Amino acid sequence: MNTGLSIDPIKERHYGRWLVLFLLACVLVASGWYAFQWYSTGWQPPFYIPIASANPAVDESDVSKTQINAHEVESLQPRFISAPDIDIPQTRVFALGLTEQNLLSVPKNIKDAAWYNKSTLPGKGYGVVVISAHGQGIAKDSPFSKMENSQMGDEIIIMRGDGQTYKYSVSDKKTIKLEELNTSGINLITKPYDSDKEGLNIMIPAGKWIPKLQQFDERLVVRATAVETKKDTPESE
Repeated sequence: MNTGLSIDPIKERHYGRWLVLFLLACVLVASGWYAFQWYSTGWQPPFYIPIASANPAVDESDVSKTQINAHEVESLQPRFISAPDIDIPQTRVFALGLTEQNLLSVPKNIKDAAWYNKSTLPGKGYGVVVISAHGQGIAKDSPFSKMENSQMGDEIIIMRGDGQTYKYSVSDKKTIKLEELNTSGINLITKPYDSDKEGLNIMIPAGKWIPKLQQFDERLVVRATAVETKKDTPESE
């Protein structure tokens, strides 16, 4: 029987609940976008979050003076490298080759450097001594991160295993993109700045850490030219 009276059910409107859900969705989308950008490009968000900015597998433990003094290599190979003008202390040098990605290998410890074992030995008088080292770390940086502050004419010293020292003067400094390593980067790192003199070329990772590639996106290349050699005087004399 129709009485003419109609009562509609009251629909509850939970605006607050929908707003919270919308905001949560926005946060999830933004977090996913930030994570993707960081993973693929190394992009850092405008606010601090604890994410990797360098290779977490690198050993950042300190190297003691005793460990440095005990370091030995073959007589003609680089044993130590230092750069007093750039505040780089005496640093151990290890003979290494290339990685599976055909890049210069670096030592396990962030405090050490590597001599590319297919490059020139110090004192040959021609060619290039190629050194690679770490740059930025998670908690500690490599001493060679200071290379970005190097100036033309700064002195770099290599000591061989036999105690002979060789001095080089910084002649050129350039930053290149990772994708340029197989083109212009090869010429920079394998050729001396002065073709008439022995060269010393140092390559250091720079730029942003790219988690997807497990690499930094740039390389700092410092080229130096041999200027002087001398024989060290033994400490016992």
